[in-house]
Amino acid sequence: MALAPLNPNNQPTLEPVAGPSRAVEQKWTAVTTKRKAPVAPVSVQSKKPAVVPPPLSLPPKRPFRLPPRPSLPTVVVKPVGDEPCTSATLKSMLETHIHPIALGVKVLSCQPATGQGVIVRTETSEMAQKLETAVNTHQELTGKCTASAPNPRHPQLLIYDVPESTGDRSEVEAAFIDRLRVSNNLPSGPIRVVFRLPGRGSFHHWVLAMDPAIFATLKGSRRVHWGFGSFRCREYCEPQQCYKCYRYGHGRAACNAPRALCSRCLGV
Repeated sequence: MALAPLNPNNQPTLEPVAGPSRAVEQKWTAVTTKRKAPVAPVSVQSKKPAVVPPPLSLPPKRPFRLPPRPSLPTVVVKPVGDEPCTSATLKSMLETHIHPIALGVKVLSCQPATGQGVIVRTETSEMAQKLETAVNTHQELTGKCTASAPNPRHPQLLIYDVPESTGDRSEVEAAFIDRLRVSNNLPSGPIRVVFRLPGRGSFHHWVLAMDPAIFATLKGSRRVHWGFGSFRCREYCEPQQCYKCYRYGHGRAACNAPRALCSRCLGV
């Protein structure tokens, strides 16, 4: 290849010269398909399972139970006679005529009770017996009040939808209890109607208190037989409420409130 003369910048330039070319020709490849070549699968390592730590072993929780209420010997003093007497008047009368120190009795508390009476609690059963004897044998208190041990609570049964009957209330209740006793073959024992609750229309729900032996034969049953019919029933555990003064612990028949209160507001 011959060199050309220098250009103005004094740099040689190359000019093509005739002759065989020295370029290497590339080989031709025949295209058989337009599909892409398969890609080799890539091996992926499987994930290791997560390691869950074992749960902490905690000590089992103990159920919380309230301590039992202490059962103290109790004497119930109630007024006797037609003269009006309140719990405060009866308490002052006992303080005037009965001296616990002279009897060797230690009184822990004296609280008002249902029926304008008082509940006196002592330390021991012997003290309660001495106090009961002193109240019942005192000359100034005879005919004015009486003392006795409290009656234990009897189980109660609620009988639904008892139809209304005409006649004397005590006679109707006695006839109902007699038929209930015969129809269910109940053992002997006291049964009494504590109070009635309003039901649907003219029906009422009766609450009956009965001996524990009688209640054991009816416990768990949803119906009681009565002649050629039956009534729905269940155990009654709600506290007794008066529908005249709306306080608890007594019924409307034993309420000494001067006037009836409204169930929706504080007025009358």
